[in-house]
Amino acid sequence: MVIETPVKYVDGVATVYNSQEAQDFKDSDKYPVALELIFKNDKSGKELAANLNQAFSHLPKSRGYLLPQECTPDDPTRCFEGVFKDAASLGKVLNSAFGNEIAFVDEQKKAVVPRFELVEEAKAIAAGKAFEMAY
Repeated sequence: MVIETPVKYVDGVATVYNSQEAQDFKDSDKYPVALELIFKNDKSGKELAANLNQAFSHLPKSRGYLLPQECTPDDPTRCFEGVFKDAASLGKVLNSAFGNEIAFVDEQKKAVVPRFELVEEAKAIAAGKAFEMAY
């Protein structure tokens, strides 16, 4: 018997970008990839926030870390911004935080954001190439 876990949807905006664009960030040579997630802080959003905090706590700082957060746990919108040594480190955090239970829906494009596309974009940034998201 297979028991399926219902997927929880988190609405927001996900952006992978070159960390040189991060405000006041000086270590872009060590951590070239940055991720910013801005999302609604509803029940699913709170679960994602807890998962992100846990995922970053298990990631060695040599592979990436969470930048100081401007949002608080009580804000209606949460924001997480992290930097990564490479695409594999970003993928590890995304897989740990989202698992099979949470899907991220881009509010602007009204589509589920495929994690593999975020990782592919990170690979392109690390290689100095442009990448166009397909979703």
